[in-house]
Amino acid sequence: MRTWARRGSAAVFAALVLAAVVSTASANRLSTSSQQIRATWSQVSFEFGVGTIRCKVTLEGSFHARTFTKVRETLLGYITRAVIQTPCEFGELHFLAETLPWHLRYESFTGTLPRMTSVRFKIAEMSLWFTREFGIRCLYRSSFAFAWLRGEPPLIPASASMEGSLPETQGGICLGTIRFEGRGGRLTNEGGSTEVTLTLI
Repeated sequence: MRTWARRGSAAVFAALVLAAVVSTASANRLSTSSQQIRATWSQVSFEFGVGTIRCKVTLEGSFHARTFTKVRETLLGYITRAVIQTPCEFGELHFLAETLPWHLRYESFTGTLPRMTSVRFKIAEMSLWFTREFGIRCLYRSSFAFAWLRGEPPLIPASASMEGSLPETQGGICLGTIRFEGRGGRLTNEGGSTEVTLTLI
């Protein structure tokens, strides 16, 4: 009986270890329900220190694959289209379409695996300009534009925000940094009708 009990305990222990290893391994990858994506914000506030410009923003692009590893700075895909719906409130602002495509990279997640509460992405080389008083145009280029997707597994991006510091390139005339944050965000497929989900695999 004792030998049987020992063998039984050993088998249970081995099964638990194997389950833990499998769980840890599977937590290294994420799967998206669509490779073609469209991110929209009903209002994005661009803060320039002396004022705020509010616009509706749409970003479109694609992931290279339906699954990817959670490794920081991994290139996941490209943003190929960026649109600011004009007119904006309290100013004029435009993305520089000639700088597309922008790199879409994985940054980090929050929560305790296997239960995530958000995933963070980075859009590199985002470029835009805005017009200040007296017609002064300021050009900014960023490698620190982040998007947060919040939800419960399967991770549904019900809302999103963007933040980052964009050093200006003209010196003296324009402010050194700007910040921006979005509200009413959605991440859908290319057709814009189905929510894109992210899940651990």
